[in-house]
Amino acid sequence: MKQQIEEKDSARKEVQTELDDLLIVFADLETKRGLDKQRLKALGEPVSEGEEDSDESGDDETGNRDEREDAEDGSNQNVDDELD
Repeated sequence: MKQQIEEKDSARKEVQTELDDLLIVFADLETKRGLDKQRLKALGEPVSEGEEDSDESGDDETGNRDEREDAEDGSNQNVDDELD
């Protein structure tokens, strides 16, 4: 019984370490993204300030749905299929 508890505790610690590592990587990516936005602004490029520009929104830069999402929900039909 004690050995099982120790094994579970060890596994939990390993998972927690992995999560902590991922959080560090995520923070580094956020920092890099912020620096990239600053560089783009300095070059006169338009940069959105909100989070709505993330890939999770389902829209690309033109406001259209991402083709991957269309393929996943089956709404992206091939033009040849529509002609048949």
